[in-house]
Amino acid sequence: MSRKLKLGLLIGGIVLATGISIYVTVQLIWPMLNGGQEEVAQQVDQTGDNTAQDSSRNKSQNKKEKTQDDVSTEKIGKIYEIDNLTVNTHGSGGLRFAVFKIALETQSSNVISELEQKDPILRDWLIDYYRKKSVGQLLDPQFQDSSKTVIKNSLNNRLSKGRVDSVYYLKLVIQ
Repeated sequence: MSRKLKLGLLIGGIVLATGISIYVTVQLIWPMLNGGQEEVAQQVDQTGDNTAQDSSRNKSQNKKEKTQDDVSTEKIGKIYEIDNLTVNTHGSGGLRFAVFKIALETQSSNVISELEQKDPILRDWLIDYYRKKSVGQLLDPQFQDSSKTVIKNSLNNRLSKGRVDSVYYLKLVIQ
């Protein structure tokens, strides 16, 4: 093979790999980091383009979705935030990590004071929980819903003065 042909093939391969990387980032990863699959499905509904999001939209239609009216009239309880949780992901050899910020909602001031007292214990448990998750698990669109339930139940088992009513993700960044 001539040197020019080899160089052309090498450059073509690099351009192709770069294009695939950009496509995957823009189409799959970026929407998950900016609001998840349900938001992307809503954007797709508005534009009328329903090529890549049919399965996500069908799943979200099976769930009871909150309307803007439901959210605006919903009573918000007291919020306790746990910020700056940074963990290496499972199986990444320390090369990939995730950053989390979660909010815990409760109706009781007693629970807020107990969460403050137990903050180091709760952070330790959360770090242990997230470190057991691989990048693929964290990127799964259903991870947020299932992890909220696990976290809420586990925290409620650790509390004696009341309960956490809801868990919200305020930040979920995977590098």
